Amino acid sequence: MGLSQSNKKKSIAITGDPGCGKTYVIKQIIEEFQNKNKQIYGIITEDVCDEETGKRQGFNLKNINTGTTDTLAKKKEDTTDLHGIDKYEVNINNINQMIENLEIQISKMETGSILVIDEIGRMELMSEKFQKFIIKLFNEQRYFKLLVTIPIKREDIVFFQENDILKKLEIITLSRREQEKKKKEIIEKLELK
Repeated sequence: MGLSQSNKKKSIAITGDPGCGKTYVIKQIIEEFQNKNKQIYGIITEDVCDEETGKRQGFNLKNINTGTTDTLAKKKEDTTDLHGIDKYEVNINNINQMIENLEIQISKMETGSILVIDEIGRMELMSEKFQKFIIKLFNEQRYFKLLVTIPIKREDIVFFQENDILKKLEIITLSRREQEKKKKEIIEKLELK
């Protein structure tokens, strides 16, 4: 899985309130490194919105390299009494397939490449395969750099606490007004590692 004997440095995790621009900043970082011909792999989670109302209808997972997009979750028909994640049907099979494809790509990554996982959230963690993949990423040494997004709510970080992952992360909290500053900081950190 692209793992080796080097790089005990912390991985970078972007966190922040919903809508603060985590995925937006991740996309800008990806574009910056692609423009520099740096190898960058991974998945991003994108909102799926109704074209007329602009309201969120679900989420897609997108493979950075192939452009392949699969449904992560879609809004249930009747969400009157539902809140948060309960409003969505999560497609575990698509998560599992995306991880299988990503594992193949990781096996071909070169030293110094960057792996992006946007995001390690409750929906993605409903997949046991995704959980095992994340635990392996953080518990085995690797020769590539790791950039992830994580939730900010206390109840959402139980997985990270239970699997001793938090101490392996350099956490950068994002806000809308500091997007550009934080983006530059993250790029510098990734270039130094």
